[in-house]
Amino acid sequence: MVGSAATHCEPVAQPVEGVARPQGQVLEFPKGMTLNVLRQDRILHEARASADPLHLMRLFGISTSTALRHVGPAYPERTAKLPR
Repeated sequence: MVGSAATHCEPVAQPVEGVARPQGQVLEFPKGMTLNVLRQDRILHEARASADPLHLMRLFGISTSTALRHVGPAYPERTAKLPR
């Protein structure tokens, strides 16, 4: 029978570094970075990755108009240019 050195008491995988923080430790943002700015950045990043307003609406719980406002800047070549 072939066995391994690991037993049922030893962890199989090491925890991902930077994920586990001691209880009570506060996550610090860079100066000028707020939760709202971070959320807007994540929405825009996802808009660039998927270009699907429905996906953004479901993922972030945002309205149709908000989703379209984020997809527009992510893909300016796809937005209609109306003559003035």
